[in-house]
Amino acid sequence: MYKFSFQNVPSSLRTTDSFTDDSGTDTTSKNDSLSPGESCLVCGALTRGMHFQVATCRACAAFFRRSVKDKKVYRCRRGARSCDLTKPPNGKPICRFCRLQKCYAVGMRIEGSRDEIPSTSTSSNPSSASVSASGSADSPEEFPVYAQVTHGNRLMNRDIDKLIENIKDILRSNNSQANYYVPNGVHTTPFQQIQYAVAKLREEVCPSEPLPIADSYDKMAYYPFQEQYSLKVAKLMMSCEPFVKLPFEDKYKLFKHGWVLIYELERMFSSVEMFGNDVTSKRLLVTKDIAIDVDQTGVYATGMNPAKFEELVKFCFPVKQRMFEILLNPMKQLQITQFELSYMIGLIIFSVTEVRGLAPETKEIGEQVLDSFSSELHNFYIYEFHLPNYAARHAKLVRLISCALQHVHEMKDYMIMAKIFDLFICDLYESELFN
Repeated sequence: MYKFSFQNVPSSLRTTDSFTDDSGTDTTSKNDSLSPGESCLVCGALTRGMHFQVATCRACAAFFRRSVKDKKVYRCRRGARSCDLTKPPNGKPICRFCRLQKCYAVGMRIEGSRDEIPSTSTSSNPSSASVSASGSADSPEEFPVYAQVTHGNRLMNRDIDKLIENIKDILRSNNSQANYYVPNGVHTTPFQQIQYAVAKLREEVCPSEPLPIADSYDKMAYYPFQEQYSLKVAKLMMSCEPFVKLPFEDKYKLFKHGWVLIYELERMFSSVEMFGNDVTSKRLLVTKDIAIDVDQTGVYATGMNPAKFEELVKFCFPVKQRMFEILLNPMKQLQITQFELSYMIGLIIFSVTEVRGLAPETKEIGEQVLDSFSSELHNFYIYEFHLPNYAARHAKLVRLISCALQHVHEMKDYMIMAKIFDLFICDLYESELFN
């Protein structure tokens, strides 16, 4: 089970005569030390006023303002995420990670505060709100590394409507995405186009070398990665020429049905490829830079109310366990190849019998493409895999897709319940991308 490791805020904090900012210098005001007052809820130093809706000293207020404004990401100095902030080490700054988490834990908030940080956005270029099919939508400027939590448990995904419009702009194109793996003049089948696109996707979302297991990780890093992933899946789909020729409305319906399934299956496949087929292991590749062991790695959420997050982790534990039972472990036992992963992704892209409201022409094209996929899988099993009786294996591949769909539905149900119980609200899960 995930370990939750935020410190509880102590009922009483010791006071100190001075305090060091993250630069390591003494920033406590002399006026604050002249008259007794309340203790700073972050560091215990004396304070004479309220900052960001909480009784804190000026040093902690300045640190909080700077960290939020600049979207700072810190690491715990000792790795334990439980540093004593009342005892700054001699000659060294105190742990900035623990200090920022303590700021959030005691209730420091930007919204509604007299100290509120003004927006620094000055862009008025209307072209910045859209993206071409060439794929500038997932640039770091448009998608910062970390999302913003407001009101203690609501994850604001910057501008979810802009993300959706970027995806639609990719799908509106009548030109397929360029395939850099294929020499000019070489004809490829629709399945080969998907194979190349899957290889390119995995090159972008997987590390080039195995990652060490993290001692702890920030859950807030997961959601921006998932958003960027959705854009990459749109490009992957647009690498297949028959898909490009479909009406935009049908392409968008197929995208909404399939992108999360592709995400689930690829993450499971990449985790197995990196960490092996041991069904007792619970190691996962979360993002391109984060690998965890569910039984060992601590998890926290920058900016989220600690009590709410602890409840959320416990609440969602069953759906995490189900993921291992119906997806990861069966994939380990089957030991699927990247060819088979590409085949499953192809089936998802052209799920014309699963998605309602598609044009008759779309269904006809989809059925033809699926027939060609089946022929290529047959040749793979017969001539490369040397498996003439592959019906059982094929059935297990199809079952994995059904299990991924089941897990996505369960995850969304849990997110709806988390909203009802006021544990967690995520704009992405409430958007049309999850309908």
